[in-house]
Amino acid sequence: MAAKYAGVPIRLHTFTGLIFPSKKGLFQKLLIMMDKVLCWHATHIFPEGNGVKQDLEKYKITSKPLKIIANGNVNGIDVDYFNVENVTIEEKQKLKNELNILSEDFVFIFVGRLVGDKGINELVTAFNRLDNPRVKLAFGRSIGVGAGSFASSDFSTYSTAS
Repeated sequence: MAAKYAGVPIRLHTFTGLIFPSKKGLFQKLLIMMDKVLCWHATHIFPEGNGVKQDLEKYKITSKPLKIIANGNVNGIDVDYFNVENVTIEEKQKLKNELNILSEDFVFIFVGRLVGDKGINELVTAFNRLDNPRVKLAFGRSIGVGAGSFASSDFSTYSTAS
């Protein structure tokens, strides 16, 4: 917004996720209004992917053209940073022990915001249908990868046997 009032001729905004689709009532209306104001101040709008683009269109956030960068998901993944070889066997085993994960267990991992629009409700519902004590679901929080950076406090595990 400051760029518009400073006379900057080209102002870009990238939507990397939307909060309002999962909210209700007055709070949702407030969030929608804030995004509309934001779009009014920008000259170019870039949603991160088709899902965000569809929500922007559905809720009529802007009439400006919406252009997705490349194939979407502008965040990407640094495969060197998240390389399993950066974690020692000892670190892996320590984490498994702390989380009560046995070698015969199969573990699903969810990393992301724990909100409905990320599919967490469907994931837990499907997981509960498995009814297998050797299958576990781990919820990851923001963590670093590399020597000594894993901690059991970075994860929560859930088993249908619990």
